[in-house]
Amino acid sequence: MPRRAAPARAHAAGADLATLRPHDAARLGPVLMAAATIAAERARLLIAQGTEAMLRQRLAGTTRQDTATGLPSFDDFRRIMELELKRARRYGYALSVCQLAINAGDPPAPGAIGNELRLRVAAAIGQAIRDIDFPVEIAGDRFLVLLPYTDAAGATAVARRILIALRDGKPVRGAGRTWLPDVAIGVAGIAAGAPVSMAELMRHAGEALRQARGRGVELVVA
Repeated sequence: MPRRAAPARAHAAGADLATLRPHDAARLGPVLMAAATIAAERARLLIAQGTEAMLRQRLAGTTRQDTATGLPSFDDFRRIMELELKRARRYGYALSVCQLAINAGDPPAPGAIGNELRLRVAAAIGQAIRDIDFPVEIAGDRFLVLLPYTDAAGATAVARRILIALRDGKPVRGAGRTWLPDVAIGVAGIAAGAPVSMAELMRHAGEALRQARGRGVELVVA
């Protein structure tokens, strides 16, 4: 094959860049730098496209909200989780989760007050997360937030915003005292390009949550 035809064939096969032999540092260095720039730009565009698709989905009203907490239903959460898991595997997106639990306290809050604290936590989550994040209540005292296109550092920042929103909220008054939501959060994330396993991600987040509760701290990152 003629040398001048090689770049055209490489491009037709899907290559972004091509270089001819013999290779040397002076010729190959700029090509590798250009390839890295193209890869980074492609990743940025894919993330933007994924974010836009999710926002369009939300605006189209494809998710149903729990009437009490205002958070999406678990069925919608499961559907979105499966979709984002496929995207993360296909495009090498980062993916993270936050598991949040309400601590019972000593003494535990009475029924009506405990329910109000639960609603305060749900409201703080909704206030603190981003448009691309997807929260759900998984039990009366537990919540989960899926964070697409987000590594552990980004998920930790979201978790801290939730804690700030809770601290800034008004206390609940009743039973002769004031009550504030007391929560623990476990965070786990998968870096962009790493193998993705939702089971492992949930296991690590759950373990981080157990550590947070066992150590009496607000937040642990796996």
